[in-house]
Amino acid sequence: MSHSSKATRIPWLSQSVLLLPLVLVLLFPFTAALSSPTTGTKTKASTPQYDYNAPGLSIGGADMAAYSKGHVASTKDYEPMALNLSDDAQSLLPSDFPIGTFYKNGPGGYRSEDGTPYLHPFDCNGKILALTLDADKQQAVYRYKHIETPKYQQDCATGTMSERGFFGTQRSGGWLGNIFQGMDPKNPANTAVLLTDDQQQLFALWEAGRPFAMDPLTLETKGEEFCGFLDTQTSFSAHPRYDPKAKTYTNFCTRRPAPGEETSTVTFQEVDSSTFQSNKNGLKLELPGIIMTHDMVLSENHIVFPWVEAKVNGPNALKAILGLLPPFALVETLPLDMVRYIVIPRDLLSEQVITVEDVFADDRIKIVEAPFHMAVHFTNAYETNDNNLVFEAACLVGKSHSYGVDEMASSGKPLWEAFDWDSSDPQQLEQFEIDLDTGKLVQMETIGNESIEFVVVPRYRFTRPHDFVFSLGVHKASFDGGKGAISPYGSIRKINLKTKEQDVFSFAPYEFVHDGDVVPKVGANLDQDEGAVYFVTVITNGEDLTSDLVILDGENIAAGPVTRIRLPEIVPANGLHGYFFEGENRFSFD
Repeated sequence: MSHSSKATRIPWLSQSVLLLPLVLVLLFPFTAALSSPTTGTKTKASTPQYDYNAPGLSIGGADMAAYSKGHVASTKDYEPMALNLSDDAQSLLPSDFPIGTFYKNGPGGYRSEDGTPYLHPFDCNGKILALTLDADKQQAVYRYKHIETPKYQQDCATGTMSERGFFGTQRSGGWLGNIFQGMDPKNPANTAVLLTDDQQQLFALWEAGRPFAMDPLTLETKGEEFCGFLDTQTSFSAHPRYDPKAKTYTNFCTRRPAPGEETSTVTFQEVDSSTFQSNKNGLKLELPGIIMTHDMVLSENHIVFPWVEAKVNGPNALKAILGLLPPFALVETLPLDMVRYIVIPRDLLSEQVITVEDVFADDRIKIVEAPFHMAVHFTNAYETNDNNLVFEAACLVGKSHSYGVDEMASSGKPLWEAFDWDSSDPQQLEQFEIDLDTGKLVQMETIGNESIEFVVVPRYRFTRPHDFVFSLGVHKASFDGGKGAISPYGSIRKINLKTKEQDVFSFAPYEFVHDGDVVPKVGANLDQDEGAVYFVTVITNGEDLTSDLVILDGENIAAGPVTRIRLPEIVPANGLHGYFFEGENRFSFD
């Protein structure tokens, strides 16, 4: 197969925007040409307690007024405090729920002290929720604190919005306060968290910067972390991939080109899951143009990296410099009719640096073409006995649109008010299969038309075959996709990948679900019973402005929460990634 790729010369203004792959999640055009449509979905759902077709709700069943109201400021920081769960019967933990901590990162608030609003949740200063749970003692230790990045400290010291956000938030001071202010956005560290296996280090992650180290117990911010292999020009993706067999994390780091250069450098690095240090120098790929990749996925033997190339939008760049548009407007993806995946053998991450300047000429690396789509978040990957590679992803489908950011820029309203949810196109679960011998896509199959996001499997299943996935979905249990299918999420779903059956619980239209995690039950034989798990997450009530931690039984999601713990402080709507890490975390509950 012959390939060609035109290099894009990078002008000086592109330096600050090369490392912001979240742009692709919400901002840039795409079309879909799916090769294998779904063949109908069987749904086991909770008995509806609400009319999800009532007037005032979105097509997906969400109360949009409550959703907008839930985007509030959470300004107070909480030091560790004990919660006695036995005081409330619905807060009791299942006896086979393991000791561990649920960490969740996300926006801390939506307005600065002087009243300047955040227009996009990805611009907000990050705040981490942590809840350590002990079923034996029916107790929990709660803490919830801002990540004290330099920009957050500057905001607090001045009482203003001290820096522009990449996605549309302006500095305090109106137009004059934003003109000629540069294109380098702040690192809010607001996307994900990672706890090392020895539970000594906690990292707050963002797409386009370096991690911030934090104390796992107190959530005290220790400072920016370079991990021994990062420098001031290199970002660390917010989606490192865990290998439970090798006890490592593998991630990609992107280095911005110097002025006038034509290529981006993507480095794949494998680190020890306890020390977060590497004895490998990694694999470096020199790729043409601006690389805007958001996520990747890992199997036992391969890395799958979606190659997404972008270019600078000249007219928008001038407007951004003049303070009329946010920095995101600088970049747009190249118009393509297909997507390329780079499949890399993990053994190339050797102790010696390998630099691949032409991925098309290196026969160790496969370039796989697929019908055009936008993979937002990947789930898991594994090799089959016939040397195929299988993985799933939540994919955006539909015709070109900007997912509300154009409307936000023109109206001055925040994203959650400017976005036309009922005219949106769906986001679907797709399963891919690649022939590793030929480097060809065998199939791309739609598992369900219902709009889903944050699709997960248990950590012990990472890089291994799996039959089930868990995800968030729209409030309506059964939904045939189409317009309005990307409504705010209000349900939790367990999806059987073989039968396509779904086990669904839907919350109230005014309740909204955050990204969660899958937790194995104590004493379960997980090799024999993959479903012997719990699903843990946070929901935000946009009507009374409260938040709860909820736990659902993975063997009967439709039954609803088996545990519901009211949290001392609201977790604002639009929260990002949440993870559960087993272990006592050195806390004493006495």
